[in-house]
Amino acid sequence: FKRGRFRPATFWKSSRVEIVESPVHKDRTLLTSFNLVADNLEEKKNWHVLNCHLQAGKQGSRRVRQIVEGISAVVKQAKKIKESDPSNPLLVVCGDFNGDSE
Repeated sequence: FKRGRFRPATFWKSSRVEIVESPVHKDRTLLTSFNLVADNLEEKKNWHVLNCHLQAGKQGSRRVRQIVEGISAVVKQAKKIKESDPSNPLLVVCGDFNGDSE
């Protein structure tokens, strides 16, 4: 444990969704990729959750970088798992954005 380190957590019901690929941690973000668990779906669609706890304070450029790196990781993940349109993945971005006026 290092002081000041934050690791987001994403929870889900394993009876409803399954993880497609191992979660990825990077600079205060957590990327988790899922698909629905259902026998009657013709096509399983993957979707991604980018859970963030962005840097607080007057470091707006770092917050932007954290989001950009997170979204880049989503596109890379979508390509890795061979989604039909990896440049336009289904994505939920959530968490603590620590917005500031600067």
